[in-house]
Amino acid sequence: MLQKLPITHILSLSSFGNIFINSSMNIVSVKDLAVCIKQSRRNRGWTQAQLAEQAGVSRDWIIGLESAKPSVELGLVLRTMKALQIPLTIDSPQKRGGSSSGINLDEVLNQPHHQDIT
Repeated sequence: MLQKLPITHILSLSSFGNIFINSSMNIVSVKDLAVCIKQSRRNRGWTQAQLAEQAGVSRDWIIGLESAKPSVELGLVLRTMKALQIPLTIDSPQKRGGSSSGINLDEVLNQPHHQDIT
């Protein structure tokens, strides 16, 4: 079974109105990422069209991303996160208490695909 590796999204001093928050979120599914991006867009007061313009994608693509469409292109997701100034941090196995040898991304990507049901 393919192990889900947590990706941590950290908003350091992101504004929510006049309140500043420092939060961390474990992202283990497309739905988690979609919620994170949608909330970040709303916190900035941006429409989907405004985010699309900033990220250089179409509004329809943003709608698909925020709807957790599983086939969104990673490069465009990263560009959208950059437009929202969302840093992406991937914890090392040592931080999670795993082995210090690291993760072989080729092995992970070459494993049989399992559909993420969320």
